[in-house]
Amino acid sequence: MRIGILAPESSWHFQDLLRAATQVDDKVTIRSIDFRSLGSHIGSGESPSFFDAASPLRIDVLVVRCMPKGSLQQIVFRMDCLHRIAASGVRVVNSPRSMEIAIDKYLSLALMKEAGIAVPESAVCQSVEQGIRWFEALGGDVVLKPIFGSMGSGLTRLTSVKEATLMMAAFVERGEVLYLQRFIQHKGFDIRVLVVGDQVFGMRRVAAEADWRTNVAVGGKASFHEVTETERVLAIKAARSNQCEIAGVDLIYDTQSPDRSMPLVLEVNASPGWEAISQVVDGDVGATVLQYCLV
Repeated sequence: MRIGILAPESSWHFQDLLRAATQVDDKVTIRSIDFRSLGSHIGSGESPSFFDAASPLRIDVLVVRCMPKGSLQQIVFRMDCLHRIAASGVRVVNSPRSMEIAIDKYLSLALMKEAGIAVPESAVCQSVEQGIRWFEALGGDVVLKPIFGSMGSGLTRLTSVKEATLMMAAFVERGEVLYLQRFIQHKGFDIRVLVVGDQVFGMRRVAAEADWRTNVAVGGKASFHEVTETERVLAIKAARSNQCEIAGVDLIYDTQSPDRSMPLVLEVNASPGWEAISQVVDGDVGATVLQYCLV
């Protein structure tokens, strides 16, 4: 079985999958593929061929780990390549469509709401005037998020009209839409559930001192969390609504909700990391991911 990993060879996740391969199946070969050197040849054959800087892509499975920043043309071409690689018969995990859904916080949230999943009240608009109206309608305490983003980067909590006006103006000036989410009064932590097929791993994340964000990438502290049956079912349902086979699902309990026993789904990540969670849970997360991709 030949597996391509869309991640730098030096990355922790590539090295972890390389390690896991020696334990899972000695016949598995793994190679790193750089998204930035991905290319396609359309010639006399029946379908396009694909290559990177090293050589033609002769793989059975392609694992998508990350999408580097790029221009609109570069991002569109990379996604086009993923779609055509999948159409050629290579198994792509996660699918290109799942990547498109989950990276777009508005679309992801809308599809989860449509599936009957509880999500935070949110509004997306394109002008400062609209944004201020929704800032007030959402209670005057909101989180302004990049509609494309991850790991807690670019999140701003807004609690005054003056602050909200300045931040929203900066977003609009950069050509970004305004994605506003009511701030959730929570228990001081959120829960990351890593979904791998029907298996789950749980991690509790507590915000660093003087910071409301719980993401480990911005200083949140991780510890083991035993996933309840309610959380397991909800996380898998959220992943499926985003068409993800492997996903990081972020859950949070709203202390002001009439039903405090049911968590909200904050978001779904279609290319989740597992470095932090692997340090606090039992079991080999990397091997679980690899084994799932080999099925």
